Amino acid sequence: MSGQKNHITALSEKLTTESGGHRYGSSNFENNVNKTIYHAIVRDITDLAKKNRIKAEIVTIDNNGKMQAGRDKNLSIDQLPICIPLVPEFVHVRPKVGECVLLLVENPSDITSVRYWIGPLRTSQINLDYESFETSNSMYNRSDYNNKEIFKTTNDNNQKISDELPQQSEIALQGRNDADIILKNRELVIVTGKFQKQTVEINKLHPCYVQLKQFDDNPVSTSGALSSAQNNTFIPFSQTNIVGTNINLISVEGKNRNIKSKTIESNTNQKNLDRFGDTAKQLHPLVFGDNLVDLLKVIVSFSLSHIHTPEAPAVAPVKDIEILSSYKNDNKMQEILSQNVRTN
Repeated sequence: MSGQKNHITALSEKLTTESGGHRYGSSNFENNVNKTIYHAIVRDITDLAKKNRIKAEIVTIDNNGKMQAGRDKNLSIDQLPICIPLVPEFVHVRPKVGECVLLLVENPSDITSVRYWIGPLRTSQINLDYESFETSNSMYNRSDYNNKEIFKTTNDNNQKISDELPQQSEIALQGRNDADIILKNRELVIVTGKFQKQTVEINKLHPCYVQLKQFDDNPVSTSGALSSAQNNTFIPFSQTNIVGTNINLISVEGKNRNIKSKTIESNTNQKNLDRFGDTAKQLHPLVFGDNLVDLLKVIVSFSLSHIHTPEAPAVAPVKDIEILSSYKNDNKMQEILSQNVRTN
């Protein structure tokens, strides 16, 4: 692209021709040598050395957040200086081409001076995957702030959606595609898929999150997978909730099962085993303790009350015999096994 005018150059010429210069244009740069922070549009992110360096073109922004040509208007992408990341790699963030970043320039009077970038800029909690330069700079339109306009997460300002997003008083690390770590008041939530794919409709069919919470006061409302009734003998406690369609609990020293062995689950739950992948096939399904205890009670009752004579069926309460006979069916036996939680 060296030697070719990019679209910013064309835009600059158009602006100069029509208006004879502009209030925030590069023509003012020489008179503002103390300026060190600039808006820039990302042009190239192909740092093959994987050092998170980019090339970004400095432009100017007017009071309405509109982009105009800046100090880099005559530079091709090849000629743009390399920009060094300001945020350390402990926080992994990469801008996309066309997004807005802020540049800090070491020596504003030298166009080739070392530049540091931070960004990309974002204006919405539900627009994290990509936001164009023009859209992100709408934050410089002061009217919505001065007029106290309410940000609408949807056209109807859906309160349920707002509740799923990090609140003003909370701290969060939000991913581009609906995967967040949210630090609440004595609570940590790691969540992915809050919304249905590529929508802002709440994901109620297959939510996935881990919730760690300290209960210092008596819980009186439903929160995630938790529902507690008020009582007068409350004792503080902590709780971990793991919610997902399929949950695997894996120990590196645990015992995996033989995939080839014939099991009750392989006969009755093969569809889910195939759906959840090879890992699920190697793990043992957890047992529902309450269902197992119910079965054990029947076995104990049968063992203590039956009368057995040689070469004749045991004589015992009819109900016990009916219950035990039902467990000859693999589907009935499957009821004491979790189809969705496995471990080794």
